[in-house]
Amino acid sequence: MQLCGQDVDSLNDDARTLLRRRQIGFVFQSFHLLPQLSARDNIALPWRLNALPRQELGGRIHALAECLGIASRLDALPRELSGGEQQRVAVARALIHRPALVLADEPTGSLDPDRAGEVLRLLGEMGTEAGAAVLMVTHSSKAAAIAQRQLEMRRDGLHSL
Repeated sequence: MQLCGQDVDSLNDDARTLLRRRQIGFVFQSFHLLPQLSARDNIALPWRLNALPRQELGGRIHALAECLGIASRLDALPRELSGGEQQRVAVARALIHRPALVLADEPTGSLDPDRAGEVLRLLGEMGTEAGAAVLMVTHSSKAAAIAQRQLEMRRDGLHSL
């Protein structure tokens, strides 16, 4: 299997870890924010792990936070955030390093319709403007509508819609 021009099957564990860290953004249904880090530091984590240029980080965090409506909450710890705010921090964290692939599990599940629309717009932009692939698992027909291709899981397998 090829991902970002690399044969994943031939990579050792360390190389696979680097590929995952650099090329994939994850949006977990249950957020998985680090409780001791502020929203800002949770968002910055992939950027820092990938040793990307520090001078670009602040602007990128601010742009994503503004777009997701969490700019005023960047200094808050996860326990001080609502579920929807935590979800938006998780989305920002997944997108901060401009990954080639975004894997999203119910990225709008805990969001009100307006915020869900903002997240879906961002994920859609990742696919069209940034050239990223977005693989999303969702029960939401509105979320699925942004996809170029939709598959439905049934007992007898996957079916194209």
